[in-house]
Amino acid sequence: MEAGAAQTATPRFPRRDLRQATLIVPTTGERLKRKFTLRDPKIFSQRTSSANADERAPLIPKKDDKPVGRVQRTLQWLWKAPHAVFSWIVKFVISREGQGVLKCSLAYFLATMFVFVTALTFLLGTGDSKHLVANFVVWFHPARSAGSMDHGTVLATVAFIYAAFVCYTSMGISTFFISQGLQNVGYAVMLIVCCGGGLGFIAWVKQRSNDVLVNVSCSLAALPIGTVLTKDPATRDGHFSHNNISQVLRMMIIAITLSTAISLLIRPIYARSDLYGNFIETTDALADLLASITSGFLAGQEDDLKHPRAIEAADKVASVFSSLDQTLSEARDEHYLLGTEKQYHIEQRLVQCIQRLAQDVGGLRSAASIQFSLLQESTSTKHDGAQGDVQSRADLKPSAVPSNADDSEFPGATAGHEASEASSNDSTAPLPTEEIVQSPGASEPRRLVTSAEVFSAFIEHLGPPMKSLAYTLNQILKELPFGPAPKYPSTLHPNFATSLKDALQLFATSRKEALDLVYRGKEASKAGSVEIAADFEEVAASCGHFSSSLQDLGDNCLTYLDTLEELNQCKERKGRSWQWLLFWRSPKPSTEHQTVRAESVNSAEHQDTDFPLDIPSLGTRRYHSSAMQQEMRLTQKSIRYRLWKLLRPLRRDDIRFAIKVGLGAIALVSLAYIPQTQAFFYRWRMEWALATYVFVVAMTVGAANSTVVARLEGTATGAILSVIVWIIAQENAYALAFIGWIVSLGCFYLNLILNQGPMSRFILLTYNLSILYSYSLTVQDYEGGKDDDEGGAHPEIWEIAWHRFIAVSIGICWGLVITQAVWPISARRKLKAGLSLLWLRMALIWKRAPLSVLLETDSSTPTYMHIAEELRLRQLAILLDTLRQNAEAEFMLRGPFPTESYNTLLKCTGRMLDSFHSLSVIITKDSKASPGESEILRFTSDEREQLAKRISHLFSVLASSVKLEFPLNDTLPSVEHTRDRLLAKVFHFRQESDKHPAVVDEDFELLYAYALVTAQLAKEIETASKELEKLYGVLSEEMLQLQ
Repeated sequence: MEAGAAQTATPRFPRRDLRQATLIVPTTGERLKRKFTLRDPKIFSQRTSSANADERAPLIPKKDDKPVGRVQRTLQWLWKAPHAVFSWIVKFVISREGQGVLKCSLAYFLATMFVFVTALTFLLGTGDSKHLVANFVVWFHPARSAGSMDHGTVLATVAFIYAAFVCYTSMGISTFFISQGLQNVGYAVMLIVCCGGGLGFIAWVKQRSNDVLVNVSCSLAALPIGTVLTKDPATRDGHFSHNNISQVLRMMIIAITLSTAISLLIRPIYARSDLYGNFIETTDALADLLASITSGFLAGQEDDLKHPRAIEAADKVASVFSSLDQTLSEARDEHYLLGTEKQYHIEQRLVQCIQRLAQDVGGLRSAASIQFSLLQESTSTKHDGAQGDVQSRADLKPSAVPSNADDSEFPGATAGHEASEASSNDSTAPLPTEEIVQSPGASEPRRLVTSAEVFSAFIEHLGPPMKSLAYTLNQILKELPFGPAPKYPSTLHPNFATSLKDALQLFATSRKEALDLVYRGKEASKAGSVEIAADFEEVAASCGHFSSSLQDLGDNCLTYLDTLEELNQCKERKGRSWQWLLFWRSPKPSTEHQTVRAESVNSAEHQDTDFPLDIPSLGTRRYHSSAMQQEMRLTQKSIRYRLWKLLRPLRRDDIRFAIKVGLGAIALVSLAYIPQTQAFFYRWRMEWALATYVFVVAMTVGAANSTVVARLEGTATGAILSVIVWIIAQENAYALAFIGWIVSLGCFYLNLILNQGPMSRFILLTYNLSILYSYSLTVQDYEGGKDDDEGGAHPEIWEIAWHRFIAVSIGICWGLVITQAVWPISARRKLKAGLSLLWLRMALIWKRAPLSVLLETDSSTPTYMHIAEELRLRQLAILLDTLRQNAEAEFMLRGPFPTESYNTLLKCTGRMLDSFHSLSVIITKDSKASPGESEILRFTSDEREQLAKRISHLFSVLASSVKLEFPLNDTLPSVEHTRDRLLAKVFHFRQESDKHPAVVDEDFELLYAYALVTAQLAKEIETASKELEKLYGVLSEEMLQLQ
């Protein structure tokens, strides 16, 4: 901290060091008693030196003796500017992102050679559609990892087969009906089956998979289907022809081969290396986060968690953590291809270990946050008869306790502050050698009165072993498990596992002794008030859960080290196998190899939405009395009911979306088969309107609106660039090729660096349709007479660019019309219905009384929350966040969408799901409760049942409010009082510990976790209620006036 900040900020506790504790150095296993800090001294020394430099800086800067004139400044700028530009270019070229842009532009340049080079042009035969090679490369670009390219190639092959099947099916249908003299009927059937059904199925697959590579493959399949249905004479004349189909599919194969070859031969990117890099980044960030959380918890201050280093570490964990599953999926394809699938399975388990470590650190942060809120409450809370004048935490010191407490009973009982240690050790190593005097143990427990005093007593006894274990874990996580890129050799230290086991054993012993001492002090207080007992037990729950989570982190870190060792042994064996090719053999079931993708936070590019994309309507299913059910059974036998049941799939949004995409495609393609509109269709090149329509049509109105402006801007930019480039190049192939490469550089920079994919793709699409098509006309690479309307061998670039701009714009606008006019699906409506469904599902889960599951003897009883159920809840939350982003682009007369309020609601829901997961992890550790846990659970069964019902009820109320868009009642029942009764019951159970000899301290961990989860849920429910009040107001008499 700076000097001024240190003077103004008042700590909750005096900044004195913790008593000495034994720590274990991970690399040597040596046990030492030393003063140390969890933070990196280098960071604080840099901060101190920068602060000192600021202090030494003069208030008034010195002026130069010789003023610099305007001419001299201009000359200096002219001298420095080229160097700066050259330096930026060098950094860009050697960066991974820059190399991706260069690889994409190279693939595009080579693709245009099939238009400019005569020898390559002859390989594709005659025709004016050879620019499709460049269009395919725009979508299937090489800036991907080797595993992604392998997977994309497989998907593109499937798209190739599907496109060929649809094209030949269209010819078969047309040939059959024309041979029967039913030409118009044949056209209609072909349009319905091949155009509507074929393109509608592609749209359904795109929406269902929600995967980037699948979207690319669907786009690749849509282009040849649209080209053959609209331009191939065989579909119109009723005979089979392979010319156009083979030409389009050859162009597709060439584009895929070009992109794949450039991706794998020029500076290839391997997902396996990326995965190891993610491991290193994640463990480093987790180490920094662990140090900040533990330091803040021991100091009783939240400032440590708000430190820029801690915020940066949390952001890094979130960003890398969200990409682990996607990187692992790409690495799987590489391992399967190389025959190292066994190594992949170990890496899969390693990802699970990293995910569990991140969840444990999140549990530590949750416990620390609740502790901070408890200490905040102790500032303004007064308990009658137990606390006199209210003290602020800044004035609360072990020497400033009420008069009925003896100061000498807890000498040095204070939470050590990490900042003071860091400031005193700026010039020392991470393990300084200064010795401090250990405070003697208290022979007689002091009477604890306030929550802050209980926390201080906990930290006095639990703080040193916590800090020691956190140090050992921090050093292990910071030690890189792999060497430098690109091979990432193993650097795992052989003493880590042994040192961590010793540290965990030492911590368990110290923790038990510390809890015994603290609870002797609690019993001496003899608190009679329920509120006081609840406050004491809440502090105990927070400290106990924090120490328990720290121990769980250590146990999971041991598993992480064991998995790393197994990975090293697997690499040393160097065996190869391709067992995955024997797909008909079912693999052995192993829970260790099951990857739960619930924590994938996702980039929008690779979300996995296994949850039904059609969020069910909550009002379609109704429950009736027995008499009504009897009447319903008679109704179900009627034809009308059977028809209603048969049409049930049409009530699903994803099926409706596929149908309306097919209808829109039929409407466009039919213009090519109606005699009155054929001239218009071919003059304005409406086949590209069809392709553009398939690209842009979206499921929700908001998703379609969100990119329509960028696509229109890209289309206009591409048309203008085409005219300018054609005028400059004057039909010169060399100039056109070079300028086209420069244009592709800018477009791929927009796509890969600035994330402006829709705009960049439509710039190149319109540019290809204008420039490359025009050059094909100049070399007379077309069927005579067909393209004379646009200049023939002397193309009119203005007219061509204008036609392409109109065609692409019509496709964009037609997709927008179909989305909004035919079965419109509102993102706002789906968001509200989905959020209501999610909250109701959470209400049902909590209604099961989570801890009661451990007392059940029947194995058939459902668990608290299944893995698949949690997965679907997470996926629904991801889907809702996507809908929230789309809802911003939906325009309504009643005003803009309140995106900030719904963002807050979704974040609250995400934290609730985190709490659900934390409790689920603790419950699933043991299938049944121990004898001590069973006694505690039975003793608190009534209070737990009331608390579960109260929380379930509040979830239902929130769901009803957001579904009906109706105000909440401001007199909702509170969870706090019910939770206080539960904690007070636990406190009284501890006072009667002599009556329960089977109960040990570890048996309270389960109930402590339950208490913290309920506290977190109560806090988030309150936050959600306030947001709903902002949205819909509070129920009042004016809203319900009786007319």
